[in-house]
Amino acid sequence: AAAALRAMASSAARAVGGAGRLTPAPVEMARLDPERVERLLETWGEHPDLLQLRAAQAKREAGDAVTEEVARWLERYAQARPVDDEPHRLLAGYYRTKTDEASMRKAVEHLAFLDAREQKSAAYAIELARLRSALGEQQDAWVSAERATTIAPFDADYREVAAAVAIQRRDFDGAERHIRALIALEPDRPRHQQRLDALERLRARASG
Repeated sequence: AAAALRAMASSAARAVGGAGRLTPAPVEMARLDPERVERLLETWGEHPDLLQLRAAQAKREAGDAVTEEVARWLERYAQARPVDDEPHRLLAGYYRTKTDEASMRKAVEHLAFLDAREQKSAAYAIELARLRSALGEQQDAWVSAERATTIAPFDADYREVAAAVAIQRRDFDGAERHIRALIALEPDRPRHQQRLDALERLRARASG
């Protein structure tokens, strides 16, 4: 770039003096390959544009999949640019495929970020309910399940998750509310009435 500017300045000076004409000089930009990007990051720290580029490069190198290496770059980019929800979506999907507790908690972290910003879909909330229940966090799971059924009250699958979480919490009234909603939503499915009968027996044993 500096050489091109010098050539342009010399050309301009000749043109002004009548000894030549202004000749544009092409500027060759350095190719930002992964190695160069990482060297730039050593100088510029956690620059969000560079981290976004490096994460995209790593994802392409991995065949457009999110691997452990890609996740490492996505985590750094998510920290550097918290307003962008794309790395959180990719990371939530990546950690959701794993079954170890640490990964499940990372999935919860990214799903919670997404759900806090979602106003129309219950997809994040219901996944949070399932994960939190699996982690034994029944109160948080209940909050997420209630949010999901508030956003999508006619989704039977969400009602089933909410009823199951309520039973785990020994919240029989909450479970009954969701099971009765299931009976109304799917009156042709006898298993919902069977669940309600089983719930009544469970409630009777708990109170006896």
